[in-house]
Amino acid sequence: MPASPANMYADLLRHDLCAFIHRSFVELNPQNPFHPGWHIEVIAAKLDEVRRGHCKRLIVNLPPRHLKSHAISIAFPAWVLGLEPSKKFLSVTYGQDLSDDLARKSRTLMMSEFYQGLFDTRLSRGREAVADYETTDGGCRLSTSVRGALTGRGADIIIVDDPLKADDALSESLRRSVNEWWDNTLRTRLNNAQTGSIIIVMQRLHADDLVAHVQEQEPWDVLSLPALAEQDETYTISTPYGRNRIYRKEGEILHEALLSHSALEAQRLTIKDYNFTAQYQQNPNHPPASLSNGNGSGFTVPMKSRSVSIRYFKAGILRTKIASSPISVSARPGASKISMHSSLMSIGTSSIFPGSSGPLKSWPGVIVRLSSSLKTKPLEHP
Repeated sequence: MPASPANMYADLLRHDLCAFIHRSFVELNPQNPFHPGWHIEVIAAKLDEVRRGHCKRLIVNLPPRHLKSHAISIAFPAWVLGLEPSKKFLSVTYGQDLSDDLARKSRTLMMSEFYQGLFDTRLSRGREAVADYETTDGGCRLSTSVRGALTGRGADIIIVDDPLKADDALSESLRRSVNEWWDNTLRTRLNNAQTGSIIIVMQRLHADDLVAHVQEQEPWDVLSLPALAEQDETYTISTPYGRNRIYRKEGEILHEALLSHSALEAQRLTIKDYNFTAQYQQNPNHPPASLSNGNGSGFTVPMKSRSVSIRYFKAGILRTKIASSPISVSARPGASKISMHSSLMSIGTSSIFPGSSGPLKSWPGVIVRLSSSLKTKPLEHP
């Protein structure tokens, strides 16, 4: 008997973190529109590698206001605990108030009707405090701040989200304090140093910030996404539907709906060049030449293109690809590859999940994949 549309949608959300990020945003922010972006697909693919144990050390550098905390500190822990309710998370930011806010949103998501219709995971009664809550299967999320108490606590996955405030980045003593806290405290908190994973997500702030510090100690996977591409880039990612390749051209904005060219230029004129190139370009060492038009008063970018190019490394070699064909995916993980447009768009008009009624093409998460067609090209299953 064919699966119902609602069951197909639920299956998609359980297997596709990118779709879950979209749907969870709608759940937590019903008054705000969600703007799909290819960078969220790339982040989701890397986070899924972390969940599967294929990536043990991940750095994500993004400009401000690009949904990094929603994707990584709110949606990702809830999704993983839904699939693996015994997992233990440790979430750290520069301040307890911020840590509590991120944990509260993730807890609200896990206690929602939508989430509990999707997963069997439940929070333990009496262990539902914002800063420290547990699942009935022994999993947990402990949220604290840099230099907060961690004695006796460990985790399978550690998330460090903005360990240093931008205003403090030029203070050598504060930077050193964060780096020493990492060396002496946080890196020892994994329950298993061989299998545990650590994610650091932040905008770059200084040439000697935590991102620079940890890379001097061991290899990390680094996903660095400048607001304005300084050269052609390519990302090859694995999704539940097969592998996709995403392209970005030099001069292309990261996400026009979240930060337009004019808004980016306004930011550049408002803050110092060093802060701009660090926080928005993820390059704290020197201002890139592409941001100047020669007289120091602005920058120019090429016209938007339907064909995008991005660099990627494979076997130590820098490779570049260009493409513009639409994406094809499968309706269910493991199924033969078919067009999303011809399968999922027409399979139903109702859902058991609040806020998800209507044709499946309008359900949160599905539209993410559909809207990516101008920037992705499908690859065959391995």
